[in-house]
Amino acid sequence: MAEIKSSIEIAMEKTKHLIMSEEEKKEQEKRDLENKIRALLRRLKEKFIEKDDVVKEFNSLRDNNQKRIFVKVALDELSLAEENEEIISVLALIDKDIKLKADTGLKAMKKAFNEELEKREMIMKERIREKLMKMGLQGDALTINVEAWEEWSEAITEVNGIFTRRLEEWKESVIKDLRF
Repeated sequence: MAEIKSSIEIAMEKTKHLIMSEEEKKEQEKRDLENKIRALLRRLKEKFIEKDDVVKEFNSLRDNNQKRIFVKVALDELSLAEENEEIISVLALIDKDIKLKADTGLKAMKKAFNEELEKREMIMKERIREKLMKMGLQGDALTINVEAWEEWSEAITEVNGIFTRRLEEWKESVIKDLRF
């Protein structure tokens, strides 16, 4: 059943933007800018726009605070489970040190992340194989699908948690070292 609103509630919803405090307006502007940047980066990842277009948008920002927000949002889009080359190439055009930090810190972290997942996958396959053998299932035709086991999703969650903290620390160091 639909909620019935009074005339006062409807009027307050329509005039909500008129009674925002300055702090609320600034926060709304920040959220709007963050959403605009996320959409821009999504279009870059999907190859609908070129990195030069993203850099132009960055250069059109009014002040250094907005530029920092841009870099922070771009860094938040980085993931160890995905390729990040498009975003890193844009960030490298904005600040050359980010490319260096990405080549060293981020790539090493991504490599360690993948190695840890592979190691856990091998351990998990052996545990599953042992469980299946106890159940009387074995043979050359038997292939282990770790993704179908609950223990695998728990292992992924654990590894993500460990590396997410490291990635967040890396992002904070990049933001701290920005020169604008």
